[in-house]
Amino acid sequence: MEQVQLQLQFKVAALLFFTILTFKSSAQYTPPDRDYLLNCGSSASNTTPSSEDNRDFLPDQSALSTRKHNYVVGDANSPTLYAAARVFTDCSSYKFDINGTKTHMVRLHFLPLTTALSTAVFNVSANDEFNLLSNFSATNTTTPVKKEYLITVDSEKLRICFTPINSLAFVSAIEVFSIPDDIIQSSVPIFVGQPELKFSVSSQALETLYRINVGGSPVTTSNDTMWRTWIPDDGYLASGDTSNRNNSTNQINYNPPGGPTKEIAPYNVYDTCRSMSSPNSNITWAFEASGHATHLVRLHFCDITTSTLDGLSFNVYINDEIAYPDLKPGSLVDQIATPFHKDFTADSRRLSSRGKWLIRVSIGRPTTNSQTMNGTLNGLEIFKLVPGSEQHKCYKKPSRLIIPCIVGGLALLSAASLLLFLLYRRRNRLKSKESTTPAANSDVSQLTVRSVATNMNLELHITLSQIKSATNNFDKSLVIGAGGFGEVYKGVLRDGGARTRVAIKRASQRSRQGFPEFETEIHVLSGIRHRHLVSLIGYCQEHSEMILVYEFMSNGTLRDHLYDSDLPSLSWKQRLEICIGSARGLHYLHSGLAHPIIHRDVKSSNILLDDNLTAKVSDFGLSRVVGPSVTETHVSTGVKGSFGYFDPEYVRTRQLTTKSDVYSFGVVLLEALCARPVIGMDLPSEEINLADWAMGWQKQGLLGQTVDPRLVGEINPNSLRMFGQIAEKCLEEYGADRPTMADVVWNLEYALQLQETEMAREPFEDSTNCTTELPLPPAIGRWNSISSVVTSHQDDSSIARYTESESTASQVFSQIISSEGR
Repeated sequence: MEQVQLQLQFKVAALLFFTILTFKSSAQYTPPDRDYLLNCGSSASNTTPSSEDNRDFLPDQSALSTRKHNYVVGDANSPTLYAAARVFTDCSSYKFDINGTKTHMVRLHFLPLTTALSTAVFNVSANDEFNLLSNFSATNTTTPVKKEYLITVDSEKLRICFTPINSLAFVSAIEVFSIPDDIIQSSVPIFVGQPELKFSVSSQALETLYRINVGGSPVTTSNDTMWRTWIPDDGYLASGDTSNRNNSTNQINYNPPGGPTKEIAPYNVYDTCRSMSSPNSNITWAFEASGHATHLVRLHFCDITTSTLDGLSFNVYINDEIAYPDLKPGSLVDQIATPFHKDFTADSRRLSSRGKWLIRVSIGRPTTNSQTMNGTLNGLEIFKLVPGSEQHKCYKKPSRLIIPCIVGGLALLSAASLLLFLLYRRRNRLKSKESTTPAANSDVSQLTVRSVATNMNLELHITLSQIKSATNNFDKSLVIGAGGFGEVYKGVLRDGGARTRVAIKRASQRSRQGFPEFETEIHVLSGIRHRHLVSLIGYCQEHSEMILVYEFMSNGTLRDHLYDSDLPSLSWKQRLEICIGSARGLHYLHSGLAHPIIHRDVKSSNILLDDNLTAKVSDFGLSRVVGPSVTETHVSTGVKGSFGYFDPEYVRTRQLTTKSDVYSFGVVLLEALCARPVIGMDLPSEEINLADWAMGWQKQGLLGQTVDPRLVGEINPNSLRMFGQIAEKCLEEYGADRPTMADVVWNLEYALQLQETEMAREPFEDSTNCTTELPLPPAIGRWNSISSVVTSHQDDSSIARYTESESTASQVFSQIISSEGR
């Protein structure tokens, strides 16, 4: 009898334990206001629960804002969630009534049931403000695709719009429900890598990219109070087996009010973790992310590995930069096994050897010495900030009555515009009779015949307040460079939810280059876009400020990577690729536009490198533009540029051609090969001028004597020989003997091909000092192309000059020194 009672008690206890555990893991969150669960395309009055949790998805007709331009595919009478889909042939939307300003979870489900749906491309927006999906396609999938967003709604309605790109859009199911206020807090997370910048995410839309249960098993929607899925971290570990898995059967201490709740993360996330296997080991996770985007990174912590509050101390890194130094969980909670989380914002980086954009998260030993050096991580979430825009708005087609009015109005406007144009033209003719002599001292006159005020691209204008916000009011700690024009700041421009990293060049009050270069830069760059030319984002001209805003080039200048810095050395292949990219940019300036442009200041410090070391030519303040006549072969102008890069023919004749850029680029080629300044005043007299010194060795067939010591043994001899020939041709004394930039590109690509092609070598050739080279194939080069030329004979008043005391230097360098500084 006693045995039977014991068995019964055991069964009751087991049932009670199971009930408690089930309740703890599956008690669901109840939204404070109405929630919407739509089985799109279904016509059943009450669908059965989904296969993943105990919620009813109802038909979607009541939320559709229009009855036109849509139809259903699949079995509309089936209660299964993905048995049908709503298909749209024109911009259509769902409208949801929302009670007050709250953050809502929005989930969109897609399963293409037909071939037409699998090839559909479309956009999805929310409240005509956030672009949730752009050019989206659920291609080649037999499993549902889910997209999840956290959207703060500041009105009483939420409108989700589907806009077909190639004729169709569709959706299988939609979830919309409000979430607790503490999910997205109003605090401002630190922007990792730029601690002086802070960024609020409480009013932004966030797209969920990853939700990771670190060290644990999958957590399904039925075990998460808000029907989320958490996946294991095994596939994202980037640091090998340097961690320990930990789990706990202890009670997780959720302590509301004011403390963490199960809606932040469920019990199943906090009762497992990974810890460092040794005090000196780091644990790193890597996640593919969107390029040039800002992300919210949320890290979940709960100390289940120690028995005291001072048991842990470690650093947190994001993208290999310290995000939180000396994190001590015991100083942030009141008792062991109490969860908490930390939020950070960070840009994705090209941190992969395959060029992929990544977010890397690491924990490692603390910065300060500690007897409790160990760290843990329980969970991780990554969200992408969704930029706000109005480009996906749904507009109703104009009625038949409105269209004639619009057409008539346009016709009237066109007639008025024509009349104004004729009057303007007559006025200019009268002015030209009064004065036929143009201004004689402005490079800008080559770019435009209109005034500054009428020719500025107003679409590029950025306010001074935006500039100050981006640079923390020109914080000196953000200065990343300086030149003749002024200082360059690193900053972040904010436009709604979008954040753009930029380089901001501010004219110095003492600058002698000033307004002409400011205007020239705007006119040149506002009209061109090329992969190998730096992009102008905007400009500011307010309160005597002249500011230019460019795309941010994270890897600095080519010069920075060659000498006078602690940056890692570039390989020979990387240097060739950078030279090829720069040459392509210059070739586009010379030949890819209606009116070619001469850069006039080609140098290694004006070649910028992005995250992936892609080269982009920058600094167009001294550029000159071609005029309409194709018979003119040069620009007569005073000498401007940078000392050490001057074309000697340009110096003698004051006639600037595209071949002047070619000469300067030849000097850059030697910089890339030799990794030394173009003018070295502390070197022996025969080595002071890089071009003269290197070409002396080249003419002896011994250019290898000048190679950067870090490249010795790395360069294929035939690649080096080809490269030397290119540089020698670029540095010919007379422009007519130099190649065009098209020829330079072709031959540099050939030098790269020779480097990448493994040549057959005899055993005796294995020495790094071997000078035996295989013969180059015939017809290797394109040296005789006719170059493009520029026009205009206007003289610059700012003629470069040198004094008698400078004559020695000019004889040594075969250069002149410009009083303008460049």
